[in-house]
Amino acid sequence: MHPLTIALIAMTTASCSSVEFRDPGSAGGAGPDGSTSSGPALQDCAAADGTRVCGGSTEACPWLEAPDCPGFGCTPVMDRATLEATDAGVCWADLRDHAADLCFACVDGELCAQRTPDQLVCVSRETCDALGELGATNACRYSDKSAYGGNPPPEAGICPVGGAGKICGGTCGPCKDYGGGKARCVGRSPSHPFGVCALDYLDGFPGCWLDDEGSLAQPCGPNDLCAIFDVAAEDQPIANRYGTCVLRKYCEFAAYNLPGGVRCFDEDGGQVAP
Repeated sequence: MHPLTIALIAMTTASCSSVEFRDPGSAGGAGPDGSTSSGPALQDCAAADGTRVCGGSTEACPWLEAPDCPGFGCTPVMDRATLEATDAGVCWADLRDHAADLCFACVDGELCAQRTPDQLVCVSRETCDALGELGATNACRYSDKSAYGGNPPPEAGICPVGGAGKICGGTCGPCKDYGGGKARCVGRSPSHPFGVCALDYLDGFPGCWLDDEGSLAQPCGPNDLCAIFDVAAEDQPIANRYGTCVLRKYCEFAAYNLPGGVRCFDEDGGQVAP
């Protein structure tokens, strides 16, 4: 596991495109993985998956403290554009991984939320929708790091020729296991109906990133490439900071065939595809 991931996990332990969100009590919709859910997005100050949320512009939900919310209690989620605290927050201890899983490689169907200015973490779509109910409609991103506003990805359509097993989701199917671990399908969004298969290095999913000058600051392994999704200009700096390590031949395939676009960088920092 690379140093930044370790440092940010230590911090965790220590310490959208425009769309109307559903009204409380309305039925759920399709998730980023194509699944559907029913019931309200927010009920009794919890998301449909049970993650508790806090605050809101009218202080509709109590700000939970430990031990009710383990650790440091509820803390505000950040506005994804300004990186300033919103009026709503999350009990991060309720998340699948207690907010230790950074958005280099989320589980397919998950989104990303700005927990702190330096921590973009994996969260459920239900949590993002519940935050939206509380007024924090500008807090989440799809896993390609484009802005989330409540819309699921479109139908994936026909898998590009040769894509099954190289890119994933929809008609391309799930990722296969690589290197003894389980790959994750990363990056699906309205602009990326298919994703790429992130590598599990046995001790976790490593990340890679470009610095502010666009140079590769953290590479992947010698046989792998760093995949950076192409997104809207205002979202690209975040996408550059949360790349995904992918097998070389699969990243190269994605670079030339993935709808929405992705770039691949080798360990020396060179863009090798497209």
